[in-house]
Amino acid sequence: MKKKLVIYSSLKNCNFFKQILPEHTLIFKPLSQLSEYRSNDDGGIILDTLNALKINFNSLQKNYLLISNNKKLYKLKKNIKVIKPPLFPYQLKNNIEIFLNNNLLEVGDLSIFNQKMQNIKNNKKCSLTEIENKILIFLINNKTCTKEQIKEKILNIKSSIETNSVDTHLTRIRKKFYKVETQLKIKTKNSQISIIFNSKDSG
Repeated sequence: MKKKLVIYSSLKNCNFFKQILPEHTLIFKPLSQLSEYRSNDDGGIILDTLNALKINFNSLQKNYLLISNNKKLYKLKKNIKVIKPPLFPYQLKNNIEIFLNNNLLEVGDLSIFNQKMQNIKNNKKCSLTEIENKILIFLINNKTCTKEQIKEKILNIKSSIETNSVDTHLTRIRKKFYKVETQLKIKTKNSQISIIFNSKDSG
């Protein structure tokens, strides 16, 4: 799914991010914009290539993925995940995709974070598999999609291949919705899938 991603770096050329993340909208900003005097807090990727960051991390409220060799930064707040370079392109892409999928997301009475969903009203929780997490976030961000889109974008299965994998994953997500008693519902009609929030629907 296409997402906006802010990347803070001292590098003049960050084209390698465009090469490994062509499906996302990338916004590049200098590290200087992450000073403790910043009024905006966008979240995103922090690329510390010189190990010379002078940032008040306690002032950052959004979720960040920090790429740094600085061992002093390895134990930070929960909203800042640190990974150590060097990384192969596929490793960097995988880390960024996990970071994007694990950001806190709230819709209706449900919050989704770190492959877990929780009913905000009754505090009932349930774990999600990586695939379930991706499908659920895809549905929430797109409101309506097709089974073919999930097959291709999430499951990496060609639309021409016959499989019940999408229905199986949706059934498991519905069971977990029932377990936490959320008012979110997944509706399917033909090949169309949609997610709705109905506060009047208790079933």
